[in-house]
Amino acid sequence: MPIPYRKSKNSVTRFRFPEEEKRIVSQLTTTSSNDRESSYFLISKTWYTSWERYVEQPSGGGGGAAPRPGPIDNNDIIDTRRLLVEDEDYILVPQRVWNTLLEWYSGGPPIPRTVIYLFLYDARDNDVTEIRVAKQATTGELFNKVCATKGVSHEKARIWDYFNMTKGKRLYPSSNKSLEELGIHAEEDILLEVDGSSEVNDELPLEEEPSGSGVSLSSSTSPGKGLAGLVNMGNTCYMNSALQCLAHTPPILEHFLRDHSKDELAKAFGELLKELWSSGRNAVEPRVFKTKLDKVAPQFSGHNQHDSHELLMSLLVRLHEVSDIVNVCQGQCKSSLVCPVCGKAGSTYESFTCLSLPLPSTLNRTISVTVFYGEGGHLPIRYTVTVPRSGSCSDLIAALSTACSLTDDESLLLAMVYENKIFGYLEDPIESLSVMKDDVHIAAYRMKNQMQKEAGKAKLEMLHGGQGKRPSLSGEKTRQEEVITLYACLEKYLAEEPLELDNMWSCPECKEQRQANKKYDMWKLPDILMFQLIRFKSSKCFTKKIDTFVDFPVEDLLELSKYVNNGKRESYLYELYAVINHLGGIGGVGHYTTYAKLVDDGNKWYHYDDSVVKPVNESEIKSAAAYVLCYRRVESESAEDVSRTDDMDQS
Repeated sequence: MPIPYRKSKNSVTRFRFPEEEKRIVSQLTTTSSNDRESSYFLISKTWYTSWERYVEQPSGGGGGAAPRPGPIDNNDIIDTRRLLVEDEDYILVPQRVWNTLLEWYSGGPPIPRTVIYLFLYDARDNDVTEIRVAKQATTGELFNKVCATKGVSHEKARIWDYFNMTKGKRLYPSSNKSLEELGIHAEEDILLEVDGSSEVNDELPLEEEPSGSGVSLSSSTSPGKGLAGLVNMGNTCYMNSALQCLAHTPPILEHFLRDHSKDELAKAFGELLKELWSSGRNAVEPRVFKTKLDKVAPQFSGHNQHDSHELLMSLLVRLHEVSDIVNVCQGQCKSSLVCPVCGKAGSTYESFTCLSLPLPSTLNRTISVTVFYGEGGHLPIRYTVTVPRSGSCSDLIAALSTACSLTDDESLLLAMVYENKIFGYLEDPIESLSVMKDDVHIAAYRMKNQMQKEAGKAKLEMLHGGQGKRPSLSGEKTRQEEVITLYACLEKYLAEEPLELDNMWSCPECKEQRQANKKYDMWKLPDILMFQLIRFKSSKCFTKKIDTFVDFPVEDLLELSKYVNNGKRESYLYELYAVINHLGGIGGVGHYTTYAKLVDDGNKWYHYDDSVVKPVNESEIKSAAAYVLCYRRVESESAEDVSRTDDMDQS
């Protein structure tokens, strides 16, 4: 039997028997399903049903055979305003199936959809079912899909976002918000509860606003404005800390609470600020914002840990493009180069949003040690000595020997003490002092040389555990770092230093490459001034963190007038309003939090640790975890006041 052909405008299309079309589409569907293909197309259920009737008929047909359908017609699922239901109004087919049917039948129009797979948890029996749904589908469509999959009536079903196995927003059947708008991504979890099923979580979660309701339900407690936390969505503490920092930056907050930008990220940021500053919110899930961030800054996509300062700067740059907040957050430095041969100088001006300050290296450190007398005849005495930062036990013993006037027939034995009990000795003179942990204290035992030879350790342990009148070691620093101030870090940043040999300067006078001296001068300081303390240093092999304590003004004002070299007699006074902290080590073991001062609450400080927000004493703000410091300029003195102060200083 000859194979018929149909001529189309651009090609010759081969007609296939119904059973052949059915076999090809079935194979393509199976293959695409195994590949978890994400590109799908909608086909009208009306047209698809007519095609199914055609391919299901027996070979050879007959008098009552179903006719071959005409071109694909999707108009009935485009022109409708009602809520579409999968398998009732339309069929989702993989892109390869759509391309094949379109080649056979032509027609359209094409309605592409990105399909994602979600994991549906059933609270009745903890059963998990994988469901497929269009990413652009509304929560109502998802609701219908879930009910149809589990055979549950709409009246009895409740569906929740179940991110991190915790009930989040409720997904209402009447909502027209898309899964994409809600930030629900592929391979995430949703929870089905049916009237009568046991509750999975006793907490009352946030609920999605039903369409047109204008009412948002929140948790049972009602914290004040600005006291809402941010839910950690999987290693997003870096983002949460940066967002809390910006949410408590007055000019940024004021601008985005009233701004109606068309930029997607700026709009999502503004909406997030409104949620954070809504009274009665315990914690906000920044999922919509994260979805928009992933689009415009793909380096932060996924759930890996990133640097909070890097994200903060990326956000500020992006937000500057759609607002005028650059006027309050951006300053200028004058960068000068001086030729070491002819003295020729050249200057450029560089803008900054945050100053990244190096931590000056210190050669020494101080250690406090309690010295006990081995025979127990004298009271212990506490000494504080200075040793090299990279020192060893022999350096500490030498410094202690001088401090306590050790005689020639005496020696010192160092012991590590925890909870007033000896748990180890430092006997190797070349052992590094870095082995001393923060919660371990150091004691030194002053003994006659002969005593140490005669089972001195056992006697010492008994002596230390006795009930003599001795000071408790619990709660004492054993280690004390030399104090580094924020001013010292700034002076290090502004200090003149030669260029690297691989970054020589072409002197316009000498016409030669010179290792010029480079110096920064503050030229213009913004109203919002941020400092990054450079705590991470990278090499070819590893990255290490510097835990040096930096002393910075908290209660007092930061005075920067003497660092501004623009010829103007002006005062620059700043007060601290936020701190981003980095705790722990590098990568996944690190954690970011934020301290922020709430002006509306009597300038009280609060600790924002993801979704947990607690008040904190001002004395706790300074710590070795401080990473980004945020200051805002306060009302400065007039030029006359500055001049009068200068005259008084000179006199």
